[in-house]
Amino acid sequence: MRRINVSISLGLLRLIPTSAIKTVLLTAVLLQAALLARAAAPPPGWSVNAANFQFNESLIIRLRYNNIPTNNNTNVVGVFAGSELRGVASPTIVNGQAYYFITAYSNTFCGENLQFRAYYAPNDQVYAVSETNVFCHNSTTGTLNQPLWLNIDPNADFPVSLNAIPADTTLRTIPFGTVNLADYLVSPDGDPVAWSVQPGANLSASVTNGVLTVNPVSSSWTGTDTVRITVTENTPNHFSATVTAYFTVLPFYAAPQFAAIPPQSIYQGGSFTNFDLDNYLTYSGPCRAFGIQSQAFSGAAANPFWPALPPGAQSMHLVVRPLFAEIQLAGTGSELAAFVNNTLVGKASPS
Repeated sequence: MRRINVSISLGLLRLIPTSAIKTVLLTAVLLQAALLARAAAPPPGWSVNAANFQFNESLIIRLRYNNIPTNNNTNVVGVFAGSELRGVASPTIVNGQAYYFITAYSNTFCGENLQFRAYYAPNDQVYAVSETNVFCHNSTTGTLNQPLWLNIDPNADFPVSLNAIPADTTLRTIPFGTVNLADYLVSPDGDPVAWSVQPGANLSASVTNGVLTVNPVSSSWTGTDTVRITVTENTPNHFSATVTAYFTVLPFYAAPQFAAIPPQSIYQGGSFTNFDLDNYLTYSGPCRAFGIQSQAFSGAAANPFWPALPPGAQSMHLVVRPLFAEIQLAGTGSELAAFVNNTLVGKASPS
């Protein structure tokens, strides 16, 4: 936020009509009220879900503004890895001094570089600072006697950077998904930026409101090409960063299709016959993986209409409960048949 000074000389006031003077003074009062209201605005709503991370470390921090300690109790300090918030704290006052007791989180055991940003309430502004810290699990940085000091320099200008953009792959005739470039931008001080792109010969690319759209130049092209993406700050220093993203188009292939696989039935203790799933698969793609899931039969099967057989000269009685994976199979209209060498020798309905 830039400071605005309003001053009017007495000599000039004598030349201004009374009504105009009242208007100027009212405008100045309203402007001052607006600036005071802005200074009282709430801090950023930073929050971290600790459950998303495996490791943590502790930091004890104090804050300076232009190298002068600040003990404002509405300041806030945030810890970042790139653009991702990793820890946040409001001050705790100890003997009249403001300390920030922060737990920082990471999924890297040790070695990740952390940066800091501070919300300075008197200016209602978030500032980046030059100090950094290397994360290490279960460590503590700073003490009450020797805290980690962060200094806000309101005139500092920090360079932007871009995280790597994951490679994208699609099939011919299926468009690439759009890319929100803000997800990969690291701008410590939040300066306004402009985007530019330089696609390879086989691609077209454009950026609208920070969203990258990429398309093949020819609908028949397949292969891999790149888009060079540059972000430039709209500041006097014009800091910029560039990253190269890879885009691949593969030949189109239809979804896999299975032909009917013949059913198999065995007696208890028997073994099903092995078969090759590829023999029943129609698929032109470059790779495939098979999965299998066992489940009880559901749906409808054709009624075999087993005939009722009269009792023979030699007979026996059976009491049977059919199970599949410990689940009882029975219901109205069901039938159970008995065979000897594939010859029907009896049947029954459930009771």
